[in-house]
Amino acid sequence: MKMMTTKPLRYNNRSMATGTEFAARPTDVRVLVGIGKARVLDEAQAADELELVRAEYADVVGKKPFHGWDVETLKSKIAEAKED
Repeated sequence: MKMMTTKPLRYNNRSMATGTEFAARPTDVRVLVGIGKARVLDEAQAADELELVRAEYADVVGKKPFHGWDVETLKSKIAEAKED
């Protein structure tokens, strides 16, 4: 499930600053919300952002992105393509 950190968080061997989007396992969602470290993103909002980033990737790279990539992966690949 798509979530966003509300405080700095270390999750799944990854340190994240406040405001970072990430995917959490369904079993962890309740705990992360309960301790106040993250909130659930609106699924429609997350899907819209993913579609926008996919469209940007297609414009920059010139081909469709792999559908298994999340927003963060796409953004890093876009940045790499812009550097080249």
